[in-house]
Amino acid sequence: DLQGNYQAAVERYERAIEADTDAVAPHFCIALLYDKYDMFDEATEHYQAVIRLDRNHVKALFNLGTLHTKQGKYRKGVECFQRVLEVAGDNADVYNNLGAIYEELGRFNDAMAMFEKALSINPRHEEAQYNLARMEYDRHVAHSGVYTRDLAIRQIRTILAMNPKNLKVRQLLEKVLA
Repeated sequence: DLQGNYQAAVERYERAIEADTDAVAPHFCIALLYDKYDMFDEATEHYQAVIRLDRNHVKALFNLGTLHTKQGKYRKGVECFQRVLEVAGDNADVYNNLGAIYEELGRFNDAMAMFEKALSINPRHEEAQYNLARMEYDRHVAHSGVYTRDLAIRQIRTILAMNPKNLKVRQLLEKVLA
């Protein structure tokens, strides 16, 4: 029974926290459990506890940034992701997530720059490939001009050349060519 295992794990981590309130690991593990089951307030509380105890805990900062983003708390998400970059340096996943936030906020040039930065770090980052290709397609649709269509096709093909097996990008190219 998964629910029973989950509850038992939560109880074990809570006992560990009671025994040592400054222990990072149980706070982080319980945050992961709460996050997995979409218990956002509880997950946030424990990620924040981890960060209070270890302000450079990259995984807690990253996960909290992701959690804030899921909840539409974009400013807080950006703050967490920027902190990850300060602590750990360049990270393709972080730049991709920042790009997604900027896109949601309508900051399309910033979003594209973040997706491009993610790909400069990891050219095979499939999600960043898709996000950049999709934004090129969206830009084509918004302007519906021949030049932008040709540019979108070129950009998407360039992205696809990095990883020909990226099915989502291939499907997007087919959509543009149709």
